[in-house]
Order: sequence, then C-alpha cells, then structure tokens
Amino acid sequence: MKIDAAKLQLLQALSPGDCMWVRVGGTSMWPVLLNGDQVLVRRCDEGSLKVGDIAAVILPEGIPAAHFVSAVSPLRTEGTAGIADAGGADVLGKLEAVKRWNVRINLVTAASVLKFWPIAYQVAKRVPGLQLLGRALRRR
Repeated sequence: MKIDAAKLQLLQALSPGDCMWVRVGGTSMWPVLLNGDQVLVRRCDEGSLKVGDIAAVILPEGIPAAHFVSAVSPLRTEGTAGIADAGGADVLGKLEAVKRWNVRINLVTAASVLKFWPIAYQVAKRVPGLQLLGRALRRR
C-alpha cells in the first residue's frame, strides 16, 4: 500500500477509533484492493484485529502495507498471494471500507468471505487456465 508521507503522518496522528480515507497503490492485495482505490482506515491497536481482517500496518522495513491478518498473538499478515510478511509490523488500523469507481464496499461485512482469499488464490494458481486469466487481468 503506497501512501504519501503527509497522509501517513496524518493517519498516525489519529486517535484510536478515528477514521480516515486514504488512496492506496500497489498490487500485493490484487484484486481485493486495486491501485488507486480509496480505503477507510479506522485507527486501532493490534488487540482489535482478528483473522480475516485487512490491517493497515507499517512493515519492519518502514513500508506501509494493507494486508490480510492471517494470525494474531503474534500478529502475522500476508497479501492475497499468501506470502507472509516478516513479523514486527506496527499496526496503523483496520480497513473498514473500500471505494472504487464511486462505489463503497463495506469490508467489515465482507471479511468473513475475504479471509478465504489466500487459500482460494493458492488453489487457483495451480489451474493453468486460471493462471493465464489472472495474468491477463493484471495487465489491464
């Protein structure tokens, strides 16, 4: 998730429970989040996250990311490809909604379905026809 430095500072300054819309970039959460989507981030701590949530974190290398929570205690996150991030991420908050093409999708209600995305991705990439379709869609 690419966020400009000024927006990142504003997000970090929010009190727990406050929300902010942020435009994201990158492909690690494709097709759940697309380059240019806006996401609503609610500031929270690590204890507020559960498996299947999409968390906004700052990875140990200083890179902001929005990834699925794959485990808690200790917190572990991963993109849609199922590749786990290194531990030790700082939690910025939890994604509650995504706005794409002026359509708002509530991620809190979609979380129960989205938590199965990494598993579905791993299965789908083993099917040759779906691999080609996925590559074609990513190039668009």
